[in-house]
Amino acid sequence: MEQLPQPAQATIRQEAAGREIAKIERANWNSQPGYRVQFKEPGRNPDIYVAESGTLLRPEEKPPGVATLFMGTTFDKTPAAVQDTLRREVGTHMAARSGNAAAAVPSGCLR
Repeated sequence: MEQLPQPAQATIRQEAAGREIAKIERANWNSQPGYRVQFKEPGRNPDIYVAESGTLLRPEEKPPGVATLFMGTTFDKTPAAVQDTLRREVGTHMAARSGNAAAAVPSGCLR
């Protein structure tokens, strides 16, 4: 990291916000030279691209929130065919009891 230009180092430190850096390599983003910085996070290793000038060429992509990850769709908003299949496979009582379609499916079925 010490070999990078000071402006790039400053941006990387700011974006890292205390996280461990897994890897830094020279890379281009949309034909602009700079650095690809990968942060060490369990299961993700998100990355950013930073120009030598310190400009953030591509910010880190945020993971989907819990509300959108297999959750958030209520049973009554699913297509009729899905509702019929859930009622048949899971049973009416579980599907009706849960307002959340994902929760109506037995554990392990959404893997």
